[in-house]
Amino acid sequence: MGKDTSGEIANIDLDLFRRVSMVRARGDVRYYLNAVLVQPHQDGVLAVASDGHRLLVGLDRRGMCARPIIVDLSADAAKGAKQGERLSFVESTVGPTFVQAIRRRPDEIVDKRFGVRNAGDVIDGRLAKLVEGKFPNWVSIITPRKLGKASGFVVNPVYMREMMRAMQFSRFSGVEVLMTDAGANGPIFFIPARANADMELVGIVMPMLFDRSPDLPSWIGNTVAAGHEKPAKQPADQPAGEVTA
Repeated sequence: MGKDTSGEIANIDLDLFRRVSMVRARGDVRYYLNAVLVQPHQDGVLAVASDGHRLLVGLDRRGMCARPIIVDLSADAAKGAKQGERLSFVESTVGPTFVQAIRRRPDEIVDKRFGVRNAGDVIDGRLAKLVEGKFPNWVSIITPRKLGKASGFVVNPVYMREMMRAMQFSRFSGVEVLMTDAGANGPIFFIPARANADMELVGIVMPMLFDRSPDLPSWIGNTVAAGHEKPAKQPADQPAGEVTA
């Protein structure tokens, strides 16, 4: 984990935070979905966002998080993010409902003329609003216990993006994604749900050759959603509410 500094609540890779925040809601009455959950993890720090239909979870192994926060940060704070730039959330003097969001230069930047490291220099600083409430228990949706045996395929993301773009017609209300009995080695079918009978479209993407079977990341299995931790069990001979040294 990254080293904690005075007043710092969390720090995370800026580009990772930007990518995760792409799927957060906009103007949802469930106000916590309009923000990003940043929570501690034994392997670093997690960023989680969802609009109720999509979910993105990112793990930064170099990050640090002292306590879970649900933060609403404007999208332009991460514009033009360069590799290695980091985002720090620091306690704010404005009040408990705000944090200072500080964009810092990457650790790897070195001034070749003078040999001066610019690591941690501030690029941008602004206030970000903290959202009160409890973020949904997103772990319960994606844990291996609930999903059963994982199965899937590996595809070129460019092919996926272009295929879905081709399916974006106003007359189609949705897209079915199907696999055949051939499993990970067979074609993946994209079939738009028809709003009328004027047009039909079927797309096929072949999976990439891969040297292992796709599986869920190991860190997903040992994650607990912030705010949904199970209370510690009381010893049998200890009265409830009693604190031991």
